[in-house]
Amino acid sequence: MSRQKSLFALSALLLTAACGGSEPAAKAPEAETAEAATATPTEMPPPAPTAAETPAPPPPEAAPAPPQPKIDVAAMKFSPKKGGKARPFEVKGDGTVTGHDGKTLLRISGDHIEDASGKTLVTLGSDGSLMGEFKGTLRMMGDDVVGDDEKISVGDDGTVTMTRGKKTEPVGKFEGSAGAKKTAALVMLALHAMHHEQHHAAMPKAQPKHPAAAKPAAKPKP
Repeated sequence: MSRQKSLFALSALLLTAACGGSEPAAKAPEAETAEAATATPTEMPPPAPTAAETPAPPPPEAAPAPPQPKIDVAAMKFSPKKGGKARPFEVKGDGTVTGHDGKTLLRISGDHIEDASGKTLVTLGSDGSLMGEFKGTLRMMGDDVVGDDEKISVGDDGTVTMTRGKKTEPVGKFEGSAGAKKTAALVMLALHAMHHEQHHAAMPKAQPKHPAAAKPAAKPKP
């Protein structure tokens, strides 16, 4: 009987050792778990802007256009010298130039002077150059019209002189041109261009020196 109790006690001891042989692993502290969950991620630098995102530089500003030239209008009268070929005329306050008979000869309009039909005779460029149907190159130099071999000048007293080559002669005198000598010189140039054009238009066409002889009429066949 005592032997059976001993065996039973030994079996119970072995069974207890088999069931509770090792302790469970220790759990991680809750503080470390919370810290790992709330850790701030590492910040990355912003991406570099691409070529498409880079703003283009503003276009360069255009150079300002030169001021538009303008021929000043001033009322004045011109009287030719005695025995000269020039004729008297008058410049009105509205830019109209009339002859001694009251008919319109020219008109001053902005940067040019035109004839009564509206055809431009003289145009003033922004650099002082003069354009028109005349020979050579003309330009304004101060208050004078200067060309390759000629010059039109208006003095402080209104006296008009024309120079061709080495010869200078008075043409007439303006009244009221003290503050508009350039305009007076340009009007003289325009009148000169107009008279030159009219002179060539009135010239008869040159006839051939030896007109072609008329061919004899063909004889009828017999």
